[in-house]
Amino acid sequence: MTLPSPPQIQITYSDSLEINENFESFVKNVLKEKDIHTGIIDIRFVNETEICRLHKEYLGQESVTDIVTFNLGDQESPMADLYICYEQAKRQAKQYKQSLEKELKRLIIHGILHCCGYDDIKEEDRERMENEQEKLLEKLGDISD
Repeated sequence: MTLPSPPQIQITYSDSLEINENFESFVKNVLKEKDIHTGIIDIRFVNETEICRLHKEYLGQESVTDIVTFNLGDQESPMADLYICYEQAKRQAKQYKQSLEKELKRLIIHGILHCCGYDDIKEEDRERMENEQEKLLEKLGDISD
């Protein structure tokens, strides 16, 4: 019997973005909490132009959003691409009166929860997802590399 390999995590940043935080250990801890032990998570911090393109092309929405998540795997072994809009995260951090790092972590959790089958279309689903998101952020938010 072969043991599954640990999740592979790839994090990329658009050249123009100034992000000093390395989120890899945070992502590993979120995956562990959600009992995900295999898969591939590719997180890309992108600019507003790129997130608008993705949002329009794949979701039919002509607007800026904070995150777009694709999962070609399944809930136990995701093969996911998370696109996080850095500019929108900065605006939201200011709006919610919190650090940019905390808002980026919230968005990472949000994307991972989508990979776990959470949805935020219906109000009751959104509440369930937001509760889990905040619980994980409270538990893991201070953990960094």
